[in-house]
Amino acid sequence: MENTITILTANLPFILLLAATFFTARTLSQGYSRAHMWRTGLFWCGAIALFAATTLGDPSCVAPFNLGEGNCIQFANDGYEPTIYNRLLNFSLFFGALYGAFALGEVSRRK
Repeated sequence: MENTITILTANLPFILLLAATFFTARTLSQGYSRAHMWRTGLFWCGAIALFAATTLGDPSCVAPFNLGEGNCIQFANDGYEPTIYNRLLNFSLFFGALYGAFALGEVSRRK
């Protein structure tokens, strides 16, 4: 039971992102044609997945200088440098999950 709770809390932001994608597609699709919504969803899901893939492996800030401006004195050196394969896999995961949630929201739209 502890392991299930740990997994759910660790993935809660991703689950909330998928839920937001589903409900946004469901509510916004009523005023637009299906072709327009599929193109828009393809663009936005691709943009979010590209952002997730490019930020994979960025080091975290250990000693912030000025937190409001985003400056950092020292970064954590984990030694993890993602390969192109890792970035492509991360992009595929995010894009597939987001576009799947978008597609379910679009298909289940109210008439």
